[in-house]
Amino acid sequence: MKRNVSARLVVGAILLALLVVQAVYYRKLLWKPKLSDVALEEGAAGAMPAMPPPPPVGSADARVITFAGDGTPGCRDGSAGTARFDGPSGLAVDTTGNLYVSDSRNHRIRIVTQEGKVSTFAGGGPMERLTGSLRDGASRDARFSCPAGLAFDGKGNLYVADTGNSAIRKVDPKGNVSTVFAPPDAKSGKGLETLAPQLLLPGDVAFDDTLGIAVADTANHRVVSIDGKGGMDTLAGSDPSQNPPEMDSPLAMCIGANGMLYVVGAGNLGVRLVSALGTPISLPTPRVKPGEIIAPVAQVDPEAHPAPKGIRLVNPAGVTTDQRGNLFVSDSVMQCVYATTLSGIALELLAGAHHEHADMAGYVNGNGAEARFNRPGALVCGPGRKLYVADFGNNCVRMIEY
Repeated sequence: MKRNVSARLVVGAILLALLVVQAVYYRKLLWKPKLSDVALEEGAAGAMPAMPPPPPVGSADARVITFAGDGTPGCRDGSAGTARFDGPSGLAVDTTGNLYVSDSRNHRIRIVTQEGKVSTFAGGGPMERLTGSLRDGASRDARFSCPAGLAFDGKGNLYVADTGNSAIRKVDPKGNVSTVFAPPDAKSGKGLETLAPQLLLPGDVAFDDTLGIAVADTANHRVVSIDGKGGMDTLAGSDPSQNPPEMDSPLAMCIGANGMLYVVGAGNLGVRLVSALGTPISLPTPRVKPGEIIAPVAQVDPEAHPAPKGIRLVNPAGVTTDQRGNLFVSDSVMQCVYATTLSGIALELLAGAHHEHADMAGYVNGNGAEARFNRPGALVCGPGRKLYVADFGNNCVRMIEY
C-alpha cells in the first residue's frame, strides 16, 4: 500500500514539473516584453535608443470642434461652416454671447453669432496680407492694420490692439471706429523705428475699471495702461536696459476674477501677474526656451525658476480665465491648450498632442489629445463651459467644450 502511494507521489511530481516547463515554454512564445522590461547594454548590437517619455493624456472630457471657418484662407461672410478667415489673432465675447474675431490679414473685425452667422463688424479696404491703414469712421469705412487683441468695457465698446498701426482703437456698439491712442506719425507712413517712446506693435488689450485700458506693448517689452483721454502709464517693464527685460515680449493677457492681470509672451517665464500697483510676479508654471524642447519633460525650467515639474510652456500665445477659477494657456509651438488655476499649480493638458520631440501641428477635431491645432493663439471663454481658440495656422476658430 505504501509503495502505491509513493509511486503516485512520484508520478504526480513528474506531471507537475512537466506542466511548469510547458507553461514557461508557452509564455516565452506568446509574451512580448515591453521596452521598459528589457535592459539593453550600452553599445550592444541592435540595441534600441531610449524612448522619450510618453506625452501626457489630454482631458477625455474636452471636446474640440470647429466653430467658424472652413480652414481655407480668405475673407467670406456667411454660415460658420462656409465662412473664411485669414490669420485670426484676437477674440472677445459680448454680453449676449456673440464672438468677435480679429481677422488680422484681412484687416477686419468679424462677428460670429451664437446661431453661427459670420459677418464683418468693422474694417474694410484691401485684403492683401501686408497692407492696411488707419482710418476712423463708420463700420466698413474704417481701416485697421493687422488687428490683434480685443477687449470689451462695461458699456459695450470694443477695444482693439491695432498692431500694424501701433495704435489702440475703439469700436462702439454700432460699429463706429475711433482712435484712442496712436503715435504722432501713425498717418505719415514713417518707419516703426521712430515709435519706440510710444506703443510699438501692441499685441493685446484688456479692460478693467481700475486699470483702464491695459495694453501689452509687445515690442517695447512692457505693459501700460491708457486712460480715456489718451494718457499713458507704465504698469510693468519700465526699464528698457534690463537684460532680460522684466516683461519680455508680452503678447497676450487677461484680467482674472481676482483683479490680477495675467500676461504671457514669447520671452516671459511662464505666466506673469501684474497687480494694480504694477508689481510683476511669476506664477509657478514651468517654462523652457524653444531651442531646448528636446529636454526631458520632467526637467524644471532651465533658468532655475521655481516651478513644479511637469508640462512646460515653450511659446505661450494666449491666456484667459473662466468664472470657475480656471486659467487657460495656449502654446503656439507645442500646438496645445493647457489648463491650470489662478494660483498657478502645474499645467494640465486640455486639448492637443503635447510632445516635446515632434511638431504635432494639424487640423483634427476630437476629444483631448486626439485634437490637433496649428499655432493656437488667442483664447476667450464663452457661455457655459466653452473655450474659443483662435487657430491661426488653420484660419478658423475652434471651440473646446470642457
